Amino acid sequence: MYLRLNRPAESPVPKPLRSRRWLGAVAVLGVAAFAIVLMFGSRAPEAASTRAAIDADDTPESDTANEPARPVKPASSGAARALPSGAHEEHDGDRHPHPITPEHVRIQNDNQMIGALNDATDVKDVARLRQLVEVWKSKHDDDPEKYAEAYTVIADCLEFKSDEARAKARRFYDENRWSTLRRHIRRHCF
Repeated sequence: MYLRLNRPAESPVPKPLRSRRWLGAVAVLGVAAFAIVLMFGSRAPEAASTRAAIDADDTPESDTANEPARPVKPASSGAARALPSGAHEEHDGDRHPHPITPEHVRIQNDNQMIGALNDATDVKDVARLRQLVEVWKSKHDDDPEKYAEAYTVIADCLEFKSDEARAKARRFYDENRWSTLRRHIRRHCF
């Protein structure tokens, strides 16, 4: 009459078969999910652009014989956005919609130079790092971000690995808390 509370209920299916069934079910569900993603995941964006191309080509040939060909605009993939007035007009092709100014060119050159400095730092090429710092100094009389000083400190840490170089790095690190190069100094000097 007593119930055994500490004994688990036994299943009529042996334990190894239960684990195989579980593994089989998980595998089948995984394959099914993968197949669904392959079938429907890649078609959704493609269908909208295909539909726009088909709609553009559905006009009868007799109507389009006298009209010049016009380019097919891709279907939008997001919600409609409010555009400023005049934004719906197509630009005339002679002008670039976002002109490249000398300021844009200067910013791009600075970004490429900083990328080269970071690359030289990552491969610990001290000679190249010092050479690039000199190029940076020649192009930038004012250096409010103190990039030249920071990369010189990093070059000293990579080359000398002395207490003096570490102290110079600590001084720069403590005094220039706003500098984006603090993480590089922390990585290479401390």
